[in-house]
Amino acid sequence: MHQHNHARARSARVGALTIAIAALATAATLLVASPAAAHVHVEGEASPGEPATLTFRVPTESDSASTTGLRVEFPIDAPIPTARVQSKPGWTSEIVTERLDPPATLRDGSTIAVRVVSITWTATGAGIAPGEFDTFVVSTGAIPDVDEIVLPATQTYDDGRVVEWSEVGGGSEEPQHPAPVLLVGASADSPHSSDGGHASASPEPGAVAPGRSAGASDAAVPIGIAALAVGVAGVALAVTALTRSRRRA
Repeated sequence: MHQHNHARARSARVGALTIAIAALATAATLLVASPAAAHVHVEGEASPGEPATLTFRVPTESDSASTTGLRVEFPIDAPIPTARVQSKPGWTSEIVTERLDPPATLRDGSTIAVRVVSITWTATGAGIAPGEFDTFVVSTGAIPDVDEIVLPATQTYDDGRVVEWSEVGGGSEEPQHPAPVLLVGASADSPHSSDGGHASASPEPGAVAPGRSAGASDAAVPIGIAALAVGVAGVALAVTALTRSRRRA
């Protein structure tokens, strides 16, 4: 009988330890994943001189408002000549281009007379609901010979809030609203975040300074707090189980 009770107590302790480890692992996963999930960022493989397919991932961070607009700006110091958007039900799109005078001269000696300035998506329906995300796909012309391309994005909510994903990181800490960054060529194979990098400059044929609106919305902090709460609850449950198993023993 004593051995049986001892076995039950040991089983209870192992179960409690398993619960604690699982809870802490879940919390750690949420803490690591939440900052990236909360950012508007771009994904895609890009090589100099080749066309590329870019996917912009847009999460809605608000608890009460939906995302109804997205504007992506294309830099003049890394000009892209053409772009096409994938048809997306519930959204309209507008591509703005401009003629460069004089044309931009790239590293390989080629020139570009027209570049893409921006692409804007506007929801015709409900948009991206709170707690959800959506993707926007763009097919571009030849990618310039640069290391990376910074693509500032403006996210608009149906309650009037505007969030500018335009900050470029320069230190060890990630900016609060990092701009999406597309890595090009060999840079894409090196360890680097797809947000908050530095643009590699090419000769500039001119300057474009689009206006920016102030705004802030960051879900990383609430998600991190929730992750910690999960971990603490798991540990508390494990301690309770261990205490009960010892009493029974």
